[in-house]
Amino acid sequence: AALLRSYSDMVVKLDSDGVILDPALDLGSFLLRGPGYSLLGYRFTDLMAEEEDRRAFEARLQASREGSMDSAESLHVHMRDAYGAVLKLQLLFFRFVHVDNTVRHMVGINGNFPALGERVQQPPQPEVPLMPTM
Repeated sequence: AALLRSYSDMVVKLDSDGVILDPALDLGSFLLRGPGYSLLGYRFTDLMAEEEDRRAFEARLQASREGSMDSAESLHVHMRDAYGAVLKLQLLFFRFVHVDNTVRHMVGINGNFPALGERVQQPPQPEVPLMPTM
C-alpha cells in the first residue's frame, strides 16, 4: 500500500463490488467537488465518464472475484469533474484480503497531465495561405 501511495496521485479503497470504503477526500477535491467532499459509499464506476471504461473496470473486478487477479493491473479511464471536463486517468489496482476476510481493492489514480513547466506537444496546424493585401 505504501508503494502504491508513493507512486500515485490519489489512492482509494474499494470493496469487492467497487464501492468506495473511505472518504477519498483527495479524489473528491481532484474532481472539483469541493474541499471535504466525501466519496464514501459511491460506486467507483459511477465517477467514470464513459460506459466502455465502466465495463472494463467491472470486468477486472469480476476477474478478481474469480481469483484470477494475482498481480496489479493498469487501466486508463476517463472521469468527469464537477464542471463537466473529462479527465484522462490511469488506474493501478490490486486485490487483497482484509483482516475480516473480505476481498478489497486498492486503487492508485494518476492524472495524465504535463508536469509544471513541461511543454505540451501541440498537433500540427494546417497552413492557411495568407490573403494578399490590396
